[in-house]
Amino acid sequence: MDLPERLNTSAPSNASNVSNHGAPFWSQYKSSLTTWFVTTLCTAVVCGLIDLVFLVAICTTRKLRTGSGILIGHLTAMEMSMCLVHMPVFLVFVTLNSSTYRDGVRELLRRALGRPCS
Repeated sequence: MDLPERLNTSAPSNASNVSNHGAPFWSQYKSSLTTWFVTTLCTAVVCGLIDLVFLVAICTTRKLRTGSGILIGHLTAMEMSMCLVHMPVFLVFVTLNSSTYRDGVRELLRRALGRPCS
């Protein structure tokens, strides 16, 4: 089959018999998206805690309080704030506002908090 013939092929006639009936393709991957959500959130918290250890080490060691140590401490503080504040807020906001995934995350938060989420 030549290239133009392959490009002109149409979808199979039974394409309307799809099991999800118009639902977005990612709706069948809710468990994978939940795993991604939890993994990303845990990674952000772990990175924030590691940054906190670096910041404490810089603040308590007199030798590290030089010009470059202050710069590294500042960068560590900014990264820690991104990991502990921005990343979880952004992740939860985006996930809760996606219409196909909203119910799954609300159920996850309900289980984690032990109360219903509206």
